[in-house]
Amino acid sequence: MGDWIGPILSGAALVLTAGAALWTAKNANKVENLRSSLERGLFEHQTRFSRLHDRRLEVIAEVYSRIVAVEEAARLLVVPLREAGTEPESDSRQRVIDEYNQLWTYFSRHRIFLPSDLSDELEELTKRMRRAMDEFIRLRISDDSGMVRSEGTRTWLEIWNEVSDDLPKVRKSIEAEFRSLLDVVRAEPLSESGE
Repeated sequence: MGDWIGPILSGAALVLTAGAALWTAKNANKVENLRSSLERGLFEHQTRFSRLHDRRLEVIAEVYSRIVAVEEAARLLVVPLREAGTEPESDSRQRVIDEYNQLWTYFSRHRIFLPSDLSDELEELTKRMRRAMDEFIRLRISDDSGMVRSEGTRTWLEIWNEVSDDLPKVRKSIEAEFRSLLDVVRAEPLSESGE
């Protein structure tokens, strides 16, 4: 009676082993497909993030460049003592207006790429710049001789201080944001390689 149990148990063991191998192969295939799908998704996410990050850097650099252009033009316009040989005030005024309009247009179209706190700071700055330039132009135009009347001198100096003091502070904020984003870029290859 014991002779037939051995072959049955051996056959059962063989069937169980084959079934386990088949089950493992089938599930290994599923695991491999899942791993492959996750890797593809991760690559797509990293690529999208990288493009967004690069675009953000481009926008910050361009906004910075345009702020510097407005600042330079505004300094030449509102400087308390104009040097001989500088461009006529009407040309300076038009250059400030043009540079400001280019800054505002670019900023308003691309602000979505900027961090919200920086975007809010830039919006407030551009509004203040606009008010200061409007006030300065109003002061200068109100006197046919092109000279500022004595009651406008204080306002002119306030505008000069705003251009001289406030614009560089906002530029520093932009520089800090840009540098922090660059540090992220520099840190990414190190963290991926495990160093």
